[in-house]
Amino acid sequence: MLLVGGNWNNGSNAGVRAANANNSAGNSNTNIGFRLSNCVLPVIVQPRLPVRAHTHHTQILIPSNRDEHQTFRRQPVAIRANVEAGAPYMMPTTYARLYKDICSFEQIYSAYERARLGKRYRQDVLEFSVRLGDNLLKLQGELCSFTWQPGPYREMIVHEPKPRMIRVAPFRDRIVHQALCAVIAPLFEETFLYDSYACRVGKGTHHAVDRLTAFLRKAGGNCILKGDLSKFFDSIPHGLIMRELEWRIADGQVLELCRKILGTYESSFEGPPGFGPRGVPIGNLTSQWFANIVGNILDQYIKHELRCKLYLRYMDDFLLIAVDKDTASRWLHGIQKLLDQTGLVLNPKTRIMPSAQGVPFLGYRIWADHRRVLRDNVVSGHRRMRRDIKNVRAGELDGSVAVDSLRSWFAHLAHADTYSLRKSLWNEARSTLEEYL
Repeated sequence: MLLVGGNWNNGSNAGVRAANANNSAGNSNTNIGFRLSNCVLPVIVQPRLPVRAHTHHTQILIPSNRDEHQTFRRQPVAIRANVEAGAPYMMPTTYARLYKDICSFEQIYSAYERARLGKRYRQDVLEFSVRLGDNLLKLQGELCSFTWQPGPYREMIVHEPKPRMIRVAPFRDRIVHQALCAVIAPLFEETFLYDSYACRVGKGTHHAVDRLTAFLRKAGGNCILKGDLSKFFDSIPHGLIMRELEWRIADGQVLELCRKILGTYESSFEGPPGFGPRGVPIGNLTSQWFANIVGNILDQYIKHELRCKLYLRYMDDFLLIAVDKDTASRWLHGIQKLLDQTGLVLNPKTRIMPSAQGVPFLGYRIWADHRRVLRDNVVSGHRRMRRDIKNVRAGELDGSVAVDSLRSWFAHLAHADTYSLRKSLWNEARSTLEEYL
């Protein structure tokens, strides 16, 4: 076997690509090539093992074939603050050759199926599905030729738990969002903390509440730092999102697709100046993942810099359990400094409280040994139940629909100590709804 590698002092036979037949371990020469017969075995970099990661409504298998997903290390586009401060630097793992997976017909069809779940009889879904093959091929062609442009949002207001403006993208755009997240979400999912909740499979509100209860039982009577980010979705700088995406993704075409989606919305949030356009629309699947990617900055800082062992976050709400008030105050000061660097804003209602008062979190007030449902949730749920009963009696609502709604609410109440409350509510609704069970 001919080993490549030339001689450094021979101009005609220099360089690592030049052939040199005497490039062996026993030959004492000035060759600079590779010596496979050396006593030190070369390090063979294995391709990534298949990783099964959960995404929105599906499970995505990251291929182990390097031709499909090439994994390598490179100098990042943006240098993080702790690296600039002189901390030890570790090259990130970045991913390339991702765009062709987004554009594949199989991916687009799977994205279509996920986008229509629970919405298949809506007008825009039916119109797209009438000529499904033609519409999917057209969408694939636009993505492959880089001519896809997002459409305008449809705005609507929801009032629970508080008024929010929801912006709904056209159905064909939601297919693109699903295809994009199916490819890039697993790459970030493996970097998230276990105790980061919201918009992740198996990481819902009740799981977060159970985890907080376990923390309180482990910690005993300690201080709680309960934080909240002000207008989180509207306050996220676009540049911060792109910095985090570039830290992980080396495919320029995927990054350009993300820029197009980010460019469809800009909020009027008045935060610290100098961070450029801000905001992601509430209602996009991509917005949920972008928010989690940005929230991961806070997660990693709290766990690795502040060394907080008992910490969890649900989107923009986060909790730190400290041994005393001084520690919690020091952590709050560090979090404020981090948010000043990223352009995010801490909500004024952030506070330090003793755990003996119970921790209000995700609709419950939680102690180590019991939990209650917050009064506002009980009042709004009771009002909704009475409205449904009134509509059933008037013949304006099917009784089975009202029963399903009541069962859903009772299932939420059952995660707290609410037996007596549920019993009294059912006694009020029994005369009207019992025949529909």
